[in-house]
Amino acid sequence: MPNRKPRVAILNCVALNTGDAAILYVLVQQLKEVYGDTVEIQIIDAKASESQGFYRELGIFYDDPYNSSMSDHPKLYRLVFGIHCIGLACVSQMPKGLARRFITWLNPRLKPIVDADVVVATGGTYLVEYYDLLPRFYSLMTSILFGKPLILFTQSLGPFEKLLNRWMIRFCFNRCSHMFLRDERSRRHLKAIGVCDRITVCSDAAFDLPAKPASNNSDANGRGPKVAVSVREWKKFDNVSSDLGMERYLDAMKSTVEVLVRECAARITFISTCQGAAGYSMRDDRVADRVVQMLSEDVRASVQVDRLFRTPLQFVDAMRDFDFVIATRMHMAIMSMVAGTPVHAIAYEFKTVELFDNLGLGEATTPINEADAQVLMNRVRDTLDKRDHIRDIITKQMPDLRTSARMPLEIFREAALSLGFPVDGSAQQNHGSR
Repeated sequence: MPNRKPRVAILNCVALNTGDAAILYVLVQQLKEVYGDTVEIQIIDAKASESQGFYRELGIFYDDPYNSSMSDHPKLYRLVFGIHCIGLACVSQMPKGLARRFITWLNPRLKPIVDADVVVATGGTYLVEYYDLLPRFYSLMTSILFGKPLILFTQSLGPFEKLLNRWMIRFCFNRCSHMFLRDERSRRHLKAIGVCDRITVCSDAAFDLPAKPASNNSDANGRGPKVAVSVREWKKFDNVSSDLGMERYLDAMKSTVEVLVRECAARITFISTCQGAAGYSMRDDRVADRVVQMLSEDVRASVQVDRLFRTPLQFVDAMRDFDFVIATRMHMAIMSMVAGTPVHAIAYEFKTVELFDNLGLGEATTPINEADAQVLMNRVRDTLDKRDHIRDIITKQMPDLRTSARMPLEIFREAALSLGFPVDGSAQQNHGSR
């Protein structure tokens, strides 16, 4: 048995995004349930210093080990990536102590990974070809080549069309200890490139966030419902340019808000999981400003833009104060459900469609490529009319969603036992009503 505290490195975090932070929060809590509160959590984050200021209690934040500053020069970028990978492979064949010293001399930012007992790649949707995957592969390869048990936390991923991405995914994932996926479509994407084993489909980790019952703000006094709305910038529209797609999407949001205010006396608040953090490039409040500028004067008095940064628990608490949510960000939708607030989702990626279909709430989603003004207005009206029914569906399914979101605990326990660390064998039974 090791005579020290266990160390866990968590890869690929973006904690300034409150949706990603919700996954990270639950992951850290689950690790502590297994390893105890003394576990050393080392979090590798794209904005480490800024994230540390908000989430000091979760662990120690470290900068991402791969410099993507050359990504504007694709050929040079891939050449440097290849050199890095060859270097990793060569160094990993050295005697263990020498390899550790040498690689951390070459790249000190790799130290949290090579010093870890277990490595967990955080959950989310970062392994899709819309994003640059090379920095992700660099951290995953380091974990694999240095013999670390690597667990992939709840993900939606793929499809993988590019040859390099397919090869790297096969190399890394066929050597993972276990992979947790949020939907069957992601499993099919892996199977299509030859990754089939040690996969579990379970709920998104954010369903394991603690929650209180939702408030009810529309009452018999004639006040309309309080409605939270999230918007975002998006560029990957089908069959139209990004500019035309965004114009159509923003017009649909504007028309829907105007209908809610005029027909339902709704009180609208634009609020999102991506706002209020100066170090984060995604600022959904700025997109909200564009919608507000499009609104008619008679509607603007009933609309406000919230700009505060919130931690996941603060965000769930904020969602309790709304009667209805229109969410473009998937984790805003999930945290609204955790808060007991009915939601209509605008699906910009397949992950949201999969989530709502699995819940039997497919009619409460609108794919962003279909979201013109008339379609979105009609679907949101329908969901708003059925909000009590939707709330009942969510409430009935929440216990099973929480149980499913806790499935990684058993794999964390197995990893700890294989390394000789003591674990709390009753971790899964002691969950209670968190």
